[in-house]
Amino acid sequence: MNSAIVDSMNDFITLALDTLDACHLDQSNVLAVKNILGWLTELCSCVSSGPLEDQLTRMVNILVRYLSTADGNIYEKAAQCLATLSARNREKTTHDTSTVISAFFREEVFTAILTVTSLAADGSQSSEQHYNFLKSLCEVLTTLGSFLSRVWTEKTPPANFGTYLSAIVAFFNHESLFLKLEACDVLLALSTHGTLRKDENLAQALRMVFPTALGAITKHGYPSENPPTTASQFANMDFDDDLEWHNCFSRFRMRVQLLFSENLEDHFSYLVSIFDELVLQRVLKDPYTVTEAEWEGMCKFAKNAITTAYERNIVGSEKDRLNAMRDTLVNLAMKVTDFTVMSEVFSLHSRFLLSYENDWTNLANYFALLKKTLVVSAGHKLLNRHVISLVLRAVQSFPLYFKQHVEDVVSLYSDVDGVISQMQMAQLLQVLAVLSNVIEDDPTRMKLLQMATGPCIEYLRSVDWTFENVSVFIKSYSFDIAPTDSAEQTSRSRIELRRALTCIQGIIQQVTAPSPLGAMLIPIFPTILRLTRNTILVALTSKFPEEFYSIGNLPLLLNGIVANIEAIPDFRVRFWNKKAWKSLVCDCPPAYWPSIKGFFERIVMHMHSRLERKWAEISHVDYDSEPTEEELFNEHLTCVLSRDYVVFLKFCYLANDVEEKKSLAMSALGEWLFENKIGLSPVIMTSFASLAFRDSNLAQKSLCLCKVLVEKLMHCYDDEVGVYMLVCSIRSLQVHGADEVAGSPLFGLLFHIYFCLVRAIISGDEVIFEKQKKDLARKLLKGAITLTVGEQHKKPVYLRPLPPIEKRRRMEDESDDNFGDIALLFAHKE
Repeated sequence: MNSAIVDSMNDFITLALDTLDACHLDQSNVLAVKNILGWLTELCSCVSSGPLEDQLTRMVNILVRYLSTADGNIYEKAAQCLATLSARNREKTTHDTSTVISAFFREEVFTAILTVTSLAADGSQSSEQHYNFLKSLCEVLTTLGSFLSRVWTEKTPPANFGTYLSAIVAFFNHESLFLKLEACDVLLALSTHGTLRKDENLAQALRMVFPTALGAITKHGYPSENPPTTASQFANMDFDDDLEWHNCFSRFRMRVQLLFSENLEDHFSYLVSIFDELVLQRVLKDPYTVTEAEWEGMCKFAKNAITTAYERNIVGSEKDRLNAMRDTLVNLAMKVTDFTVMSEVFSLHSRFLLSYENDWTNLANYFALLKKTLVVSAGHKLLNRHVISLVLRAVQSFPLYFKQHVEDVVSLYSDVDGVISQMQMAQLLQVLAVLSNVIEDDPTRMKLLQMATGPCIEYLRSVDWTFENVSVFIKSYSFDIAPTDSAEQTSRSRIELRRALTCIQGIIQQVTAPSPLGAMLIPIFPTILRLTRNTILVALTSKFPEEFYSIGNLPLLLNGIVANIEAIPDFRVRFWNKKAWKSLVCDCPPAYWPSIKGFFERIVMHMHSRLERKWAEISHVDYDSEPTEEELFNEHLTCVLSRDYVVFLKFCYLANDVEEKKSLAMSALGEWLFENKIGLSPVIMTSFASLAFRDSNLAQKSLCLCKVLVEKLMHCYDDEVGVYMLVCSIRSLQVHGADEVAGSPLFGLLFHIYFCLVRAIISGDEVIFEKQKKDLARKLLKGAITLTVGEQHKKPVYLRPLPPIEKRRRMEDESDDNFGDIALLFAHKE
């Protein structure tokens, strides 16, 4: 029957098209036309290419004619059918490609689509039906553009390519964010095509898009915008809330950035002119009326065009013009009296920072302006923080220049001392750490580091007694009383402690190893460990491992970090998993591995009990009823925490990132942990229990670790451990056996765990392929695998018993060659 339907499909399509072609619309025929169009839409998504491609041109002609038919919303059905027809997966043959392009890229087709698009756009703001029709037309054109960018191989673009691009430009310039994103995707795809990107029509289309890109990447038109705008009305039709709109807007901004990047070299001069006309002149005219959203959009535009050009060294002949714009912004910053506006001007100017390369005179003037701003800012926190970040960025970008002007940088601290806050000074001291990286003179280098960290080190050593235990710490810094607004001694002490830690953290992150800073910080290593500042610990272990792990009483100090691990909330344990614990264990040099023994054991024992308790709580949730938000959050947090912990164990035991390099070798640290049986039992129990938890992603992450552990345990099997691993693996098959991704690796793991099966199957040096192992395990444990929902409710099919077909007796050979008994061939034998 299926073969007969396929053979007759061409006749069915012909009948449907003849009916549509000859149909005169009235009340009796509207329903018939809508049903035929719906049938064709379903047909386009499931039928092979042959019957449709043969009549593709005729089908497009008829569907385009119905785009202008409003009776019974037939135009929307026709647009949906066209969209489905253009989005079909076609065979990668020249015939299919040429058929599609020749059918759609015709003048009459694009003229009709542009006409109805213009009509739909006029009424789309007030009618959701018209807007849906407009989105269907957009889908038709964007799908064609994506298809063209993938398959087109000719040296010249197809016919009417310019007309097609004019429609794409119209969708990009529409107020709807959804349509903008779809059109931008097509322009980006065409811009990356080797031949089409050189076409003049595409160049003209991009020149029509770039001027409106500034307004497009400016954040406005979100659903809850008040007062409502045209863009917000479309947003309410497309998105449920502001968060969904913001996610889409972020993707759109990213696409625009890529569009700029792909076409920057060919259109850079034009983009500079747009920046001059729409951004610079707007700011110079009246900077005080520019809104915060406009400032943000201008900075994004400048980053996409100006900063990227400097990074890729394609400024060329526009260098002098850009330098003039840069100096104009500097002059404007000197004249502005509003500190908030001045901060925005500095943000816009920072996109030109790389233009100071080999222009040291103007760089010195710019640095002097930053120093002056810090002095006269009257404690404006926003501006001060911004200027400090600009100073740091300038020194990072041109370290060789500032290497010759260390005195100017050092004098900055005496100029702003007492003007900026203590926390801002802590941020500013990072500049000295950056300079220390390029100074070859050891005394000067030590002087800079001493100037940056010396006061903080002395302060922490002077208050070391306050970190002896928790109660002393709480009382010393008045955490046992309600906070007050007055700047009393207790609040000043807390600010001083925070300033010292922030300063040391920033300086450690800015220096490059090797550096004398590691030896300078040795006296306060115990203090940092007692304060359990995971960000500082990560930086220390990665940059100064020899100095850090050589301190006395390290095992005792490490154990103090996890002494009260039970009191840490689950969401905080995630950060320790991903940062501090991994760095403290994996960055430890082999000579100091015994120091982390108790620390590692405490972590794995606690995490096993915590995860076991969390999954037990989830298993008791009744999912037959609607779960509460708290239950959903708890389940999500448990899954994420379990995955992060398994990743931590993989870093400890596996040699490298097994997901990328496909290596299952155990690392040197893993070998040491395994041979000394440090926390081995909880690691094995957690790894194999993770296979049976109802989280397929967690099971996949645990598979590599479990396989490595099984291979190491092969020669030292313990009956209790072996049974536990086998039971967990069988349970994992019950949960994930039907999963297409996780199921197959689980069978391979089970084959190795079930060592009796291995001994029975593999004899001598016989080689068994991985596929054979999985097939054997699948046949053995087929009954333990939970059926999918579809298989559970699949209706059984019973074959109708038929009588056996009678076998005809074999004809006997002719007795002679005279064919005298030829009548026997036609005779009926009893």
